[in-house]
Amino acid sequence: MIFALILLGIAYLLVTSVVDMSPSTPLQNESDGTEKPIFSGIDSSKITDYYIYLYDISTGNITTVVSSKSILINPSIDNNRVVYTSYQNGNADIYLYDIETKETKQITFDPYEQDMARIHGDNIVWHDARNAHTEGSRVINEHDIYRYDLSTGKEDAVIRSGVPDRRPDVYGDLIIAEIYLRGMYGNIYAYNISSGELKPITSELQGHEQNRIYGNLLVWYHNSLLQVYMYDMTTGYTTKITGADGNYGVYPNIYMNKIVYSKGLFSDQFDIYVYDLVSEEEKQITNTPGIVEILPDIYENMIVYTREESADKRSIHLYDLKTEKELDVKSPSEFNHAPEISGDNVIWFAFDVSKK
Repeated sequence: MIFALILLGIAYLLVTSVVDMSPSTPLQNESDGTEKPIFSGIDSSKITDYYIYLYDISTGNITTVVSSKSILINPSIDNNRVVYTSYQNGNADIYLYDIETKETKQITFDPYEQDMARIHGDNIVWHDARNAHTEGSRVINEHDIYRYDLSTGKEDAVIRSGVPDRRPDVYGDLIIAEIYLRGMYGNIYAYNISSGELKPITSELQGHEQNRIYGNLLVWYHNSLLQVYMYDMTTGYTTKITGADGNYGVYPNIYMNKIVYSKGLFSDQFDIYVYDLVSEEEKQITNTPGIVEILPDIYENMIVYTREESADKRSIHLYDLKTEKELDVKSPSEFNHAPEISGDNVIWFAFDVSKK
Protein backbone atom coordinates (compact mmCIF):
# COMPACT_ATOMS: atom_id res chain seq x y z
CA MET A 1 0.00 0.00 0.00
CA ILE A 2 2.77 2.43 0.96
CA PHE A 3 4.70 1.52 -2.19
CA ALA A 4 1.59 2.18 -4.31
CA LEU A 5 1.13 5.60 -2.73
CA ILE A 6 4.78 6.45 -3.42
CA LEU A 7 4.34 5.48 -7.07
CA LEU A 8 1.18 7.59 -7.30
CA GLY A 9 3.03 10.56 -5.83
CA ILE A 10 5.91 10.18 -8.29
CA ALA A 11 3.50 9.94 -11.22
CA TYR A 12 1.67 13.04 -10.02
CA LEU A 13 4.94 15.00 -9.86
CA LEU A 14 5.91 13.82 -13.33
CA VAL A 15 2.58 14.97 -14.74
CA THR A 16 2.43 18.33 -12.99
CA SER A 17 6.06 19.16 -13.73
CA VAL A 18 5.16 19.87 -17.36
CA VAL A 19 1.39 20.15 -17.56
CA ASP A 20 -0.15 23.20 -15.86
CA MET A 21 -2.74 21.33 -13.82
CA SER A 22 -4.63 24.41 -12.66
CA PRO A 23 -7.76 25.30 -14.64
CA SER A 24 -7.23 28.91 -13.64
CA THR A 25 -4.16 30.97 -14.38
CA PRO A 26 -1.98 31.53 -11.30
CA LEU A 27 -0.32 34.92 -10.91
CA GLN A 28 2.94 36.02 -9.31
CA ASN A 29 4.08 39.44 -8.12
CA GLU A 30 6.91 41.09 -10.04
CA SER A 31 9.55 43.42 -8.59
CA ASP A 32 7.80 46.42 -10.11
CA GLY A 33 4.58 45.61 -8.23
CA THR A 34 2.75 44.18 -11.24
CA GLU A 35 1.38 40.65 -11.58
CA LYS A 36 2.18 38.16 -14.34
CA PRO A 37 0.73 34.74 -15.22
CA ILE A 38 2.77 31.70 -14.18
CA PHE A 39 3.43 29.09 -16.86
CA SER A 40 6.09 26.40 -16.77
CA GLY A 41 9.06 27.42 -18.91
CA ILE A 42 7.97 31.06 -19.33
CA ASP A 43 9.85 34.04 -17.89
CA SER A 44 6.83 36.08 -16.81
CA SER A 45 8.85 39.32 -16.77
CA LYS A 46 9.25 38.99 -20.56
CA ILE A 47 5.53 38.82 -21.31
CA THR A 48 4.62 41.90 -23.35
CA ASP A 49 1.17 42.06 -24.94
CA TYR A 50 -1.94 40.06 -24.04
CA TYR A 51 -4.77 39.10 -26.41
CA ILE A 52 -8.20 37.51 -26.54
CA TYR A 53 -8.62 35.96 -29.99
CA LEU A 54 -11.77 34.81 -31.79
CA TYR A 55 -11.67 32.28 -34.63
CA ASP A 56 -14.59 31.81 -37.04
CA ILE A 57 -14.56 28.20 -38.27
CA SER A 58 -16.88 28.96 -41.21
CA THR A 59 -14.66 31.73 -42.63
CA GLY A 60 -11.24 30.87 -41.20
CA ASN A 61 -10.86 34.45 -39.95
CA ILE A 62 -9.20 35.37 -36.65
CA THR A 63 -10.34 38.54 -34.86
CA THR A 64 -8.62 40.24 -31.96
CA VAL A 65 -11.40 40.77 -29.43
CA VAL A 66 -9.14 42.82 -27.16
CA SER A 67 -5.41 43.43 -26.71
CA SER A 68 -3.63 45.06 -23.80
CA LYS A 69 -0.35 45.51 -21.96
CA SER A 70 -2.34 44.39 -18.91
CA ILE A 71 -3.32 40.79 -18.21
CA LEU A 72 -6.16 39.25 -20.24
CA ILE A 73 -7.08 35.69 -19.24
CA ASN A 74 -9.75 33.00 -18.85
CA PRO A 75 -12.32 33.67 -21.61
CA SER A 76 -15.61 31.76 -21.77
CA ILE A 77 -18.08 31.71 -24.65
CA ASP A 78 -21.77 30.95 -25.15
CA ASN A 79 -23.29 31.58 -28.58
CA ASN A 80 -22.36 35.17 -29.48
CA ARG A 81 -21.26 36.29 -26.01
CA VAL A 82 -17.77 36.13 -24.54
CA VAL A 83 -16.73 36.89 -20.97
CA TYR A 84 -13.13 37.28 -19.84
CA THR A 85 -10.92 38.69 -17.08
CA SER A 86 -8.99 41.93 -17.65
CA TYR A 87 -6.49 43.72 -15.40
CA GLN A 88 -6.67 46.96 -17.37
CA ASN A 89 -7.80 48.87 -14.27
CA GLY A 90 -5.07 47.38 -12.08
CA ASN A 91 -7.21 44.57 -10.67
CA ALA A 92 -9.16 41.65 -12.11
CA ASP A 93 -12.57 42.59 -13.50
CA ILE A 94 -15.04 40.70 -15.68
CA TYR A 95 -15.90 42.01 -19.15
CA LEU A 96 -18.50 40.95 -21.72
CA TYR A 97 -17.97 41.06 -25.49
CA ASP A 98 -20.82 40.71 -28.00
CA ILE A 99 -19.59 39.05 -31.21
CA GLU A 100 -22.46 40.38 -33.33
CA THR A 101 -22.41 44.01 -32.20
CA LYS A 102 -18.65 44.04 -31.37
CA GLU A 103 -19.50 45.94 -28.19
CA THR A 104 -17.65 45.45 -24.90
CA LYS A 105 -19.27 45.94 -21.51
CA GLN A 106 -17.60 45.99 -18.10
CA ILE A 107 -19.52 43.71 -15.72
CA THR A 108 -17.71 44.12 -12.39
CA PHE A 109 -16.31 47.32 -10.87
CA ASP A 110 -15.21 46.23 -7.40
CA PRO A 111 -11.58 47.15 -6.55
CA TYR A 112 -10.74 43.57 -5.57
CA GLU A 113 -10.40 40.51 -7.81
CA GLN A 114 -13.16 38.87 -9.84
CA ASP A 115 -12.06 35.98 -12.04
CA MET A 116 -12.95 32.61 -13.60
CA ALA A 117 -16.16 33.87 -15.22
CA ARG A 118 -18.47 31.46 -17.03
CA ILE A 119 -21.50 32.32 -19.14
CA HIS A 120 -24.64 30.53 -20.27
CA GLY A 121 -27.67 32.35 -21.62
CA ASP A 122 -28.25 35.51 -19.59
CA ASN A 123 -26.25 34.26 -16.60
CA ILE A 124 -22.63 35.16 -15.88
CA VAL A 125 -20.99 33.63 -12.80
CA TRP A 126 -17.51 34.09 -11.31
CA HIS A 127 -15.59 33.76 -8.08
CA ASP A 128 -15.16 37.03 -6.24
CA ALA A 129 -12.71 38.20 -3.54
CA ARG A 130 -14.46 41.43 -2.52
CA ASN A 131 -15.66 40.06 0.83
CA ALA A 132 -12.30 38.55 1.77
CA HIS A 133 -10.77 41.90 2.71
CA THR A 134 -11.28 43.88 5.88
CA GLU A 135 -9.92 47.32 6.70
CA GLY A 136 -8.03 47.50 3.44
CA SER A 137 -6.26 44.16 3.86
CA ARG A 138 -4.83 42.63 0.69
CA VAL A 139 -4.87 39.09 2.08
CA ILE A 140 -7.29 36.88 0.17
CA ASN A 141 -8.60 34.04 2.30
CA GLU A 142 -11.94 33.33 0.72
CA HIS A 143 -13.98 33.76 -2.43
CA ASP A 144 -17.73 33.94 -2.99
CA ILE A 145 -19.72 33.04 -6.09
CA TYR A 146 -21.45 35.97 -7.75
CA ARG A 147 -23.96 36.06 -10.58
CA TYR A 148 -24.89 38.78 -13.06
CA ASP A 149 -28.24 38.56 -14.87
CA LEU A 150 -27.95 40.16 -18.32
CA SER A 151 -31.74 40.32 -18.68
CA THR A 152 -32.16 42.47 -15.55
CA GLY A 153 -28.70 44.03 -15.18
CA LYS A 154 -28.61 42.89 -11.55
CA GLU A 155 -25.68 41.37 -9.65
CA ASP A 156 -25.97 39.21 -6.53
CA ALA A 157 -23.91 36.86 -4.38
CA VAL A 158 -25.40 33.40 -4.87
CA ILE A 159 -22.99 31.32 -2.76
CA ARG A 160 -21.42 32.78 0.40
CA SER A 161 -20.44 29.89 2.66
CA GLY A 162 -17.84 31.78 4.71
CA VAL A 163 -15.08 29.57 3.28
CA PRO A 164 -13.54 29.66 -0.20
CA ASP A 165 -16.17 29.18 -2.93
CA ARG A 166 -14.41 28.84 -6.27
CA ARG A 167 -14.45 27.76 -9.91
CA PRO A 168 -18.14 28.10 -10.78
CA ASP A 169 -19.93 26.98 -13.91
CA VAL A 170 -23.50 27.64 -14.99
CA TYR A 171 -26.07 25.97 -17.21
CA GLY A 172 -29.70 27.01 -17.28
CA ASP A 173 -30.95 27.30 -13.72
CA LEU A 174 -27.99 25.51 -12.12
CA ILE A 175 -24.69 26.86 -10.84
CA ILE A 176 -21.97 24.53 -9.63
CA ALA A 177 -18.93 25.52 -7.59
CA GLU A 178 -16.23 24.07 -5.38
CA ILE A 179 -16.70 24.88 -1.69
CA TYR A 180 -13.82 24.38 0.74
CA LEU A 181 -15.71 23.35 3.85
CA ARG A 182 -12.95 20.86 4.70
CA GLY A 183 -9.92 23.12 4.63
CA MET A 184 -7.65 22.18 1.75
CA TYR A 185 -10.26 19.83 0.27
CA GLY A 186 -13.02 21.33 -1.82
CA ASN A 187 -16.25 19.57 -2.71
CA ILE A 188 -18.66 20.32 -5.54
CA TYR A 189 -22.05 21.85 -4.77
CA ALA A 190 -24.97 22.67 -7.05
CA TYR A 191 -27.04 25.83 -6.53
CA ASN A 192 -30.52 26.20 -7.99
CA ILE A 193 -31.09 29.83 -9.04
CA SER A 194 -34.89 29.63 -8.81
CA SER A 195 -35.23 27.78 -5.51
CA GLY A 196 -32.02 28.96 -3.81
CA GLU A 197 -31.27 25.34 -2.81
CA LEU A 198 -27.59 24.41 -2.34
CA LYS A 199 -26.98 20.68 -2.82
CA PRO A 200 -23.73 18.75 -2.15
CA ILE A 201 -22.54 16.65 -5.09
CA THR A 202 -19.28 15.21 -3.73
CA SER A 203 -18.18 14.51 -0.16
CA GLU A 204 -14.81 12.73 -0.26
CA LEU A 205 -11.54 14.28 0.92
CA GLN A 206 -10.26 15.15 -2.53
CA GLY A 207 -9.84 18.37 -4.46
CA HIS A 208 -11.89 18.79 -7.64
CA GLU A 209 -10.81 20.72 -10.73
CA GLN A 210 -12.31 21.76 -14.07
CA ASN A 211 -15.91 21.50 -12.87
CA ARG A 212 -18.24 21.63 -15.87
CA ILE A 213 -21.99 21.21 -16.33
CA TYR A 214 -24.24 20.44 -19.28
CA GLY A 215 -27.92 19.88 -18.59
CA ASN A 216 -28.12 17.55 -15.60
CA LEU A 217 -24.62 16.13 -16.11
CA LEU A 218 -21.55 17.34 -14.19
CA VAL A 219 -17.93 16.40 -14.93
CA TRP A 220 -14.69 17.08 -13.09
CA TYR A 221 -11.36 15.51 -12.26
CA HIS A 222 -9.75 14.77 -8.90
CA ASN A 223 -6.57 16.81 -8.62
CA SER A 224 -4.86 14.10 -6.55
CA LEU A 225 -6.23 10.94 -8.17
CA LEU A 226 -6.06 12.54 -11.63
CA GLN A 227 -9.21 10.82 -12.88
CA VAL A 228 -12.34 12.12 -14.62
CA TYR A 229 -15.77 11.61 -13.03
CA MET A 230 -19.36 12.34 -14.05
CA TYR A 231 -22.42 12.94 -11.88
CA ASP A 232 -26.01 12.65 -13.10
CA MET A 233 -28.28 14.98 -11.11
CA THR A 234 -31.34 13.07 -12.33
CA THR A 235 -30.24 9.68 -10.97
CA GLY A 236 -27.79 10.81 -8.29
CA TYR A 237 -25.17 8.39 -9.62
CA THR A 238 -21.44 9.13 -10.00
CA THR A 239 -19.52 7.38 -12.79
CA LYS A 240 -15.76 7.11 -13.11
CA ILE A 241 -14.91 7.83 -16.74
CA THR A 242 -11.12 7.27 -16.83
CA GLY A 243 -8.64 5.03 -15.04
CA ALA A 244 -9.65 1.55 -16.21
CA ASP A 245 -6.49 1.33 -18.36
CA GLY A 246 -4.17 2.73 -15.68
CA ASN A 247 -3.82 6.14 -17.30
CA TYR A 248 -4.62 9.52 -15.75
CA GLY A 249 -7.44 11.77 -16.98
CA VAL A 250 -7.70 15.54 -16.57
CA TYR A 251 -9.45 18.65 -17.94
CA PRO A 252 -12.89 17.28 -18.89
CA ASN A 253 -15.57 19.14 -20.81
CA ILE A 254 -19.00 17.90 -21.81
CA TYR A 255 -21.48 18.55 -24.60
CA MET A 256 -24.69 16.50 -24.90
CA ASN A 257 -23.62 12.82 -24.71
CA LYS A 258 -19.88 13.31 -25.24
CA ILE A 259 -17.09 14.02 -22.75
CA VAL A 260 -13.65 15.16 -23.86
CA TYR A 261 -10.51 15.13 -21.72
CA SER A 262 -6.73 14.77 -21.72
CA LYS A 263 -5.37 11.34 -20.85
CA GLY A 264 -1.95 9.77 -20.43
CA LEU A 265 0.46 8.10 -18.04
CA PHE A 266 3.31 10.62 -18.02
CA SER A 267 3.60 14.33 -18.72
CA ASP A 268 4.73 13.89 -22.35
CA GLN A 269 2.00 11.37 -23.16
CA PHE A 270 -1.16 13.41 -22.64
CA ASP A 271 -3.46 13.14 -25.67
CA ILE A 272 -7.07 14.14 -26.32
CA TYR A 273 -9.82 11.53 -25.93
CA VAL A 274 -13.59 11.57 -26.33
CA TYR A 275 -16.02 9.31 -24.46
CA ASP A 276 -19.49 8.57 -25.84
CA LEU A 277 -22.03 8.16 -23.04
CA VAL A 278 -24.49 6.32 -25.30
CA SER A 279 -22.14 3.69 -26.74
CA GLU A 280 -19.87 3.77 -23.65
CA GLU A 281 -16.91 3.81 -26.00
CA GLU A 282 -13.74 5.87 -25.78
CA LYS A 283 -11.91 7.21 -28.83
CA GLN A 284 -8.38 8.59 -28.98
CA ILE A 285 -8.25 11.85 -30.93
CA THR A 286 -4.55 12.77 -30.90
CA ASN A 287 -1.43 10.60 -30.83
CA THR A 288 1.66 12.78 -30.54
CA PRO A 289 4.40 11.18 -28.39
CA GLY A 290 6.54 13.82 -26.71
CA ILE A 291 3.96 16.57 -27.32
CA VAL A 292 1.17 17.35 -24.86
CA GLU A 293 -2.45 18.19 -25.71
CA ILE A 294 -4.58 19.64 -22.92
CA LEU A 295 -7.70 21.69 -22.15
CA PRO A 296 -10.13 20.29 -24.75
CA ASP A 297 -13.61 21.67 -25.32
CA ILE A 298 -16.38 20.30 -27.51
CA TYR A 299 -19.41 21.59 -29.42
CA GLU A 300 -21.43 19.16 -31.54
CA ASN A 301 -18.77 17.36 -33.65
CA MET A 302 -15.92 19.82 -33.19
CA ILE A 303 -13.23 19.49 -30.50
CA VAL A 304 -10.75 22.27 -29.77
CA TYR A 305 -7.61 21.92 -27.64
CA THR A 306 -4.19 23.33 -26.79
CA ARG A 307 -1.02 21.66 -28.07
CA GLU A 308 2.19 22.31 -26.10
CA GLU A 309 4.80 22.24 -28.85
CA SER A 310 7.54 23.54 -26.53
CA ALA A 311 7.86 25.32 -23.18
CA ASP A 312 7.19 28.72 -24.76
CA LYS A 313 4.97 27.71 -27.68
CA ARG A 314 1.37 26.55 -27.48
CA SER A 315 -0.96 26.30 -30.47
CA ILE A 316 -4.72 25.87 -30.95
CA HIS A 317 -6.11 22.94 -32.94
CA LEU A 318 -9.53 21.66 -33.99
CA TYR A 319 -10.65 18.10 -34.66
CA ASP A 320 -13.78 17.24 -36.67
CA LEU A 321 -15.35 14.01 -35.40
CA LYS A 322 -17.25 13.60 -38.68
CA THR A 323 -14.32 13.93 -41.08
CA GLU A 324 -11.73 12.70 -38.52
CA LYS A 325 -9.43 15.51 -39.62
CA GLU A 326 -7.42 18.00 -37.59
CA LEU A 327 -7.33 21.72 -38.38
CA ASP A 328 -4.58 24.07 -37.25
CA VAL A 329 -5.66 27.53 -36.12
CA LYS A 330 -3.02 30.03 -37.31
CA SER A 331 -2.84 32.30 -34.28
CA PRO A 332 -0.82 35.54 -34.55
CA SER A 333 0.80 34.71 -31.20
CA GLU A 334 3.09 31.82 -30.26
CA PHE A 335 1.68 31.22 -26.78
CA ASN A 336 -2.03 30.35 -26.87
CA HIS A 337 -4.07 28.84 -24.07
CA ALA A 338 -7.46 27.60 -22.84
CA PRO A 339 -9.66 27.53 -25.99
CA GLU A 340 -13.44 27.24 -25.83
CA ILE A 341 -15.93 26.63 -28.62
CA SER A 342 -19.57 27.54 -29.21
CA GLY A 343 -21.15 27.18 -32.65
CA ASP A 344 -18.62 28.27 -35.29
CA ASN A 345 -16.72 30.44 -32.81
CA VAL A 346 -13.54 29.54 -30.91
CA ILE A 347 -12.19 31.85 -28.20
CA TRP A 348 -8.87 31.72 -26.33
CA PHE A 349 -6.27 33.96 -24.70
CA ALA A 350 -2.69 34.49 -25.82
CA PHE A 351 0.37 36.60 -25.16
CA ASP A 352 3.68 37.55 -26.70
CA VAL A 353 7.01 36.84 -25.06
CA SER A 354 9.93 39.15 -25.73
CA LYS A 355 12.86 37.43 -27.45
CA LYS A 356 15.32 39.99 -26.09
